[in-house]
Amino acid sequence: LQRLAKRATVGLARVGGWGSNGSGDIFMAFSTAHEIPRDPETSVSDDKPTVSQRIPVLEDTSINALFEAAADAVEEAIYNALCMAETMTGLGGKKVEALYLERVRKVMEKYL
Repeated sequence: LQRLAKRATVGLARVGGWGSNGSGDIFMAFSTAHEIPRDPETSVSDDKPTVSQRIPVLEDTSINALFEAAADAVEEAIYNALCMAETMTGLGGKKVEALYLERVRKVMEKYL
């Protein structure tokens, strides 16, 4: 899970972020995978208690698609936050205008 969460930086880099010292980038990952019991059943063999559990895992060689998907998801989330934000007025009446998407489209047409 940690390895997957680290790929968020790739998505950030795709949109121009480079993780400066004061950027404050924080990436969190949560899993709904198998729960490992606190008090698993134990057995005794050769006078030593043993715990046995079977948990399916993904092979390292198969994880590249998940790494790419994690980067894609972060990139898309950033674009979505920029393009779908609304004009806001904050503390002290400070106003931040939403992006004018038509203007962005015209600029991007020059590069596509």
